[in-house]
Amino acid sequence: MTAGPRARAHESDAERYAAGRMVESEELAFETRMLEEPRLASEVQAIQQIRQGLRVLAARGELPRARPPRRLNPLYALAAVLVLCVIGALVIATFREPAVLSGQRAAGVSQTIFLTKTRGTDEPMDVPASGAIEVRILPAVAGEPDVYHATLERTADGVAVASNVEVRADKSGYVSLYLHTGRLNSGNYLLTLVQGSRQESFSLRVMR
Repeated sequence: MTAGPRARAHESDAERYAAGRMVESEELAFETRMLEEPRLASEVQAIQQIRQGLRVLAARGELPRARPPRRLNPLYALAAVLVLCVIGALVIATFREPAVLSGQRAAGVSQTIFLTKTRGTDEPMDVPASGAIEVRILPAVAGEPDVYHATLERTADGVAVASNVEVRADKSGYVSLYLHTGRLNSGNYLLTLVQGSRQESFSLRVMR
């Protein structure tokens, strides 16, 4: 994250972190706190899910756009509360659990693994089935634009457990994906990164 605008009044550290409004030194200190205080990681994850949920509802045209009344009316206040309750219920129902694979930075990352194509046998990379795993991929061939789409499928039957996950390469050329292995069964998976006509696949083995 880069330095953002000055902290808003009454804004918690979790809200600032989730919104990317921390300078690098604050971010590193807060991530250390999350490792020591799991509730902070859960709070950040909940905020990120609510933000994402509101974006999805807005994209679907399901986010109410009510013009506030000129005069304060208790009935409007009650209606606003009911609308917020409905939105909250929809967000929680849709985003109760994090996505199996995401291009959005995840809270509480327990491990980072690096993947790149090499010559020889493509041996599966072992990953633990717990928490969020950051997967850093260095594509063999990069092109423009720097947008990629990732798919994760079970090797045994080819069933996709995540598909068309959009992610961008950073300035160093790496693509970062976040894999919630706790939601996967043990076994082998194929992670495929696609950019236009180019694609690369990597073998993962989820261990319990």
